[in-house]
Amino acid sequence: MLERITVGRGACGLCGVAGTVFYLEAEDDRGRDVTVPVCERCGYAVGKGSAVLLALRTGRAKAAKPTKKPRKRATGQPGAIAPYVGPSKHDVSSLVPADKDLVSSGQPGAMS
Repeated sequence: MLERITVGRGACGLCGVAGTVFYLEAEDDRGRDVTVPVCERCGYAVGKGSAVLLALRTGRAKAAKPTKKPRKRATGQPGAIAPYVGPSKHDVSSLVPADKDLVSSGQPGAMS
């Protein structure tokens, strides 16, 4: 188990980069004292690895999301839009039917 952390200068025991490291001092399986120098980058990676192990142990690991299926592509070109077949806009009168009773009654909305 981890007993103490000491900060100093040296080479990382995991990646070999020289610089500021922290020393993890612990006992190995045989009861011997072991000191492992670890740089900031490797220490962060070890912390993330321990978080993954904790999530797996406690059952809080994120479930894998199913892959999304790609959308089906159109099979061929869409047909051309047929040209308008009908009377010209100049030949068509108002769409509201002119009711002769409404015009003479004077009701609101009546055409005069």
